Amino acid sequence: MLKISLYIRSMFRSSIYLVLCLMLLWSCARKGSPKGGPIDSYAPKILKENPINGSKNVPLDLKEIRIEIDEYAILKDQNKQILISPAFENQPTISPSQNGPKKYILIKLKDSLKPNTTYNFNFGESIQDNTEGNALSDYQYTISTGEFIDSLQLKGNVINTHEEVIDLSTIVALYKKGEVDLRKKPYYITKIDTLGNFQLKYLSEGSYDIVSFVDTNGNVLHDEDEAFGFGKEAVTITNTTEKVTIFLSKITPKISFDKIESIDEGQLKAYFKGKPKSIELVPISANFPKEYILQHKAYSDTATVWFKATKDAFENKNERLEFALSLPNKKDTISVTYNTKQDANFLLKSENKELIKGSVFRVDSNHYLQSISKELITVSKADKPIEFTIETHEMYFNLVFPIDFDAAYKVLIKDKAVTDFLGKSNQKLEVEFTTKSIREYGNLIVTLTNVPTKPYFIQLLKDDKVSVSRYIKNRDSVIEFTNVKPDEYTMRILVDENENEIWDAGNWEEKAQPEPTYFFPNYIEIRPYWDINETWIVQ
Repeated sequence: MLKISLYIRSMFRSSIYLVLCLMLLWSCARKGSPKGGPIDSYAPKILKENPINGSKNVPLDLKEIRIEIDEYAILKDQNKQILISPAFENQPTISPSQNGPKKYILIKLKDSLKPNTTYNFNFGESIQDNTEGNALSDYQYTISTGEFIDSLQLKGNVINTHEEVIDLSTIVALYKKGEVDLRKKPYYITKIDTLGNFQLKYLSEGSYDIVSFVDTNGNVLHDEDEAFGFGKEAVTITNTTEKVTIFLSKITPKISFDKIESIDEGQLKAYFKGKPKSIELVPISANFPKEYILQHKAYSDTATVWFKATKDAFENKNERLEFALSLPNKKDTISVTYNTKQDANFLLKSENKELIKGSVFRVDSNHYLQSISKELITVSKADKPIEFTIETHEMYFNLVFPIDFDAAYKVLIKDKAVTDFLGKSNQKLEVEFTTKSIREYGNLIVTLTNVPTKPYFIQLLKDDKVSVSRYIKNRDSVIEFTNVKPDEYTMRILVDENENEIWDAGNWEEKAQPEPTYFFPNYIEIRPYWDINETWIVQ
């Protein structure tokens, strides 16, 4: 019995020993795979600056600025994030240390400093630690070569006339009055916040011209395709300077000729910068055909010359054609090389994606239209012919007939039903389509107060693209949008102050502000088979 008891105790101790060994091995295995410690959640801290931030009487020949920090850092998107006012002609080199006991950001100056000037380096969100990307937000370094730090400010806001959400790369800048040169960097510069507000700091007293632009590429210069705005007049910076509002728009360039090119048989196209209300383009080549048409819509930046170019009208394969061009502000002679052996195809197409009650069936052409034979066109509903009329335009025509909900239609345009200016005829075009039920659309009734005194466009937009647009001439205060496709929309008003039936962007050359724009403050949700009523105080 005693032997059995001793045996059991021995087995029990062996089991305990085995468990302990296994636990020790597991513990060792865990020690071999450390977690790496807590995640760094702190942004870099400034330890020391040389010269000290806020220094005065800084020497004009200062060569470098050293900003010591508590950890190694990177400068993210420094070309877009770091703003320096006043701007240097030669941009300083700014770089963080990469190794060694000292951790710092070094600014090497290439230009001499100007006397009695306050310099501000705004680092934005560029200073980040090189492990977790924690940013030192809105760090600013300021020094002066004079007896004091300039402390005047200018506040305001920027409004984008065509988009409700403003681009955060938008810059607000000051040039000394009368010295605006968009090819050179501004004197003072800042960026907007998420609400479009801005604050220019450390300004010296004086008069300035103020501009704003979307700096897409971060070069601190306005490029032609970037939205642009400017103050109505110069601002004088004092302790009591009022807030400034700037309206951004795609700037209208000065009217000028760009190029002319051969497009196809009997077709030349001229391109312009700006939007000329009218142009004259007269052929002066002796062998140019007598029958031609100049097609130009008022305020359009293109013009097309259509001419009946018979094969025997020209001797050579390539002919140099000359024109006398007259623009509102300039006259010139332009030329183009025309390939006389081209043979164009006349094409018709219809891209009516979704027709509803009250709409028309549109047919587009790639050539200038000459004639349409109605007897060679048929329109049927549920396989039964219905009556229609034709509205003819230069490059398209509409077939007008009653379009009902929940119905099937067929349009047949037979061979040679349509002839273009060049004498060519179409090939058969057959289109079938069905309309949806009235229950699949909604209606919107908008009641306006403070109605614009001039004609205006009122538009529904989806993803910044116009879905529905109405041009209102008679100051209507109740606008109805019927049979609208269900979706979530924004709504805006574009005022046509000069009543030319287009909305005019700002014109820097003529110092003309963009025509007024207003955005409805809320999204509008159109629901199927539902009437939505909205009241809009336009302001």
